[in-house]
Amino acid sequence: MPTEREERAAAREDAHEERAAAREEPAEEEIAPDPELRHLKAMYGAELREALVAALAALAARSRALLRLRFADGVEPAQLGRLYRVRESTASRWVTEALAEVAADASRRLIERLALAPSAAGSIARLVTSELDLGIARLLR
Repeated sequence: MPTEREERAAAREDAHEERAAAREEPAEEEIAPDPELRHLKAMYGAELREALVAALAALAARSRALLRLRFADGVEPAQLGRLYRVRESTASRWVTEALAEVAADASRRLIERLALAPSAAGSIARLVTSELDLGIARLLR
């Protein structure tokens, strides 16, 4: 019969495996179901990655840590709030603001790097936004 300590260890291991399974990469169709986004990703995938890396590097340390905890480690906003000793809504707002900052900076960098016309900005912003959660999780691991 397992001891209480062994049961807790097994429960932690199960929870860790569930989080890891939830973070597995989705199929290509799930990432970019829109044909335009798939096309843009195929054309500019490497540049998008570089723009996201640079945008994440430019973030303040706390914002980068929040995004790592939220997307790479799967920490929920309520847990972030307890960790930073703020309300869950404040932690959630911080994550949202950090995401918006990364999206805007990565979009700007991508448009500059590719010398795209302003009319393409909307498509590039959609591409960056579509890749944001997955890209951050991969880049911050």
